[in-house]
Amino acid sequence: MLKNRKKHDKKCKTITDIDYHSQKDLNNNKNDDEKFQFSQFYKIRNRRTLSFYRFNRSINDFAESNKTLPYEFKSLQATKTNNTDTIENTNLQLKELRVEVFVKESEDLVKEFHHLEEDLEKDLESLRRDHHQLKEE
Repeated sequence: MLKNRKKHDKKCKTITDIDYHSQKDLNNNKNDDEKFQFSQFYKIRNRRTLSFYRFNRSINDFAESNKTLPYEFKSLQATKTNNTDTIENTNLQLKELRVEVFVKESEDLVKEFHHLEEDLEKDLESLRRDHHQLKEE
């Protein structure tokens, strides 16, 4: 809402109040820059609304710029401190797993060899019987 009025023989445009629709676009940087340029060229009747507007804009910009930073910083800090622990833990876990796998494999092999040995003995006995039967015939 602009008004023309004469003041000291000069025409000055004044802003009576900031429109509600113009406050909707606070997040758009282009609109904010245009509003600030606009406010510099014209005299402002209600300075409190503009100062609150600037204050709110600066707080919003600060809050929006710092929304993700603390979380990212905390997560990065946590990963930095835990990296050494996790590397050591993973190395230990890998060693333990290797030992467990080796022990299990060796136990399985012993069991398999035991079964294989028994099977081989049975096969040998059956072959001897067959051989004896063939000799007798």
